[in-house]
Amino acid sequence: MKQMIICVSRGARQTHAAATLALIALLALSHAQAVAAVSDPALTIQSITPPSPAKSKQAHLSAGGNGKLILSWVEPGTKSGKTLKFSFYDGNVWSAPGEVVGLPDIYDLPKVVDLGNGSLGAVWGTMTKHKKQASSEVYVSHSADGGLTWSPAVKANSDIKIKTSRYNAYMAPLSDGQAAVFWSDARHRKKGRGSQYLMGAVMAPSGKVEHDFAVDDDICSCCQLLPTRYKDQLYLTYRDHLPGEVRDIAVLPWPGIQAAKPVRVHEDNWVLEGCPGQNVGTAVSSKRFGVAWFTAADGKGKVQVAFSDDPAKGFGAPIEINTPHQPRGEVKMAMLDDDHALVQWIQTSPQGASLQLALVSAASRQVLTESELSKPSWETTFKWPDMPTVAQVGRNAYFSWLDTAAEQIRLVKIGL
Repeated sequence: MKQMIICVSRGARQTHAAATLALIALLALSHAQAVAAVSDPALTIQSITPPSPAKSKQAHLSAGGNGKLILSWVEPGTKSGKTLKFSFYDGNVWSAPGEVVGLPDIYDLPKVVDLGNGSLGAVWGTMTKHKKQASSEVYVSHSADGGLTWSPAVKANSDIKIKTSRYNAYMAPLSDGQAAVFWSDARHRKKGRGSQYLMGAVMAPSGKVEHDFAVDDDICSCCQLLPTRYKDQLYLTYRDHLPGEVRDIAVLPWPGIQAAKPVRVHEDNWVLEGCPGQNVGTAVSSKRFGVAWFTAADGKGKVQVAFSDDPAKGFGAPIEINTPHQPRGEVKMAMLDDDHALVQWIQTSPQGASLQLALVSAASRQVLTESELSKPSWETTFKWPDMPTVAQVGRNAYFSWLDTAAEQIRLVKIGL
């Protein structure tokens, strides 16, 4: 702006009126450019028909190799069993569904993820009973040929004599074909007391699992755990449990206790004597690591998003996504480029529940657009483990949720 003023004021051949008009024109152009920079960009939302048949549940999305999307789901078998299946989407067509495992029951939300070099990994949970005590176990399997064949299922958690609840299991690629496996573990809790552990293990390319270990020895007991790779470092994002019953979101470089400490995304200082049972969203671009989450630290629920170029050193001040209705959380996130982030959450209003989507600019710290993705019945959907899921593939984001009224998995592709 200083250069513009100097340029006009030194124009000796211009009259004062002409200079004033020129300055006004320049200011108007500058303002128009600024408005255009933060104006609502047009989102393209395309509905995609998934290959999962009717009555399929427990859908999960992840990014595959070569710009493909991986959709996994659980479908009922011909008898009482269930089958974990998956398919690749290249932007035009789906591959023939592959099968990972068939079981009487599949607990938790199973995932199929790309491990690089044509290999895949799968993680799921099973529920058993031992002397009238229920217990859930974490199982994994490895495929070296892109899902054509799978290694025998191996239990990831040790201490087989300890019957307890293990859930929110995830898998993420490491180097040399290995994979990190981690989950929320109640082995140190009795009658609701004691610390909830974030446990981890490493799966070799053979499908074998090393002895599990503690990644964090005190976390919020039932909120989601989420892996994100950023600049060749794997980070785990989750709701931490701090002294004084404070439950805030933290980011921890893998492998955790032995090598690093969690970094709080923001000091919400949400004091709650019990786990809120919430999802957290993370997403990355080449220059930014983003985290979106729900908190009710001030007595009112809100959705926030924060960014960092170095998660180990902390995050910037959060951007609150203001909404006229009550957010219920279950936040997800994707990044379309270095600036634009998509944040998804569930909210309630006098008209019922809805699945909301906002486009946020990290540079201008503004919410650019907000729209409604779905308006299902709260009583019949959005219940664990059938929660909304998201994956970013290139400059596009895919969002999926269960339409219980139609008994179908819904899927949309969103881009700029």
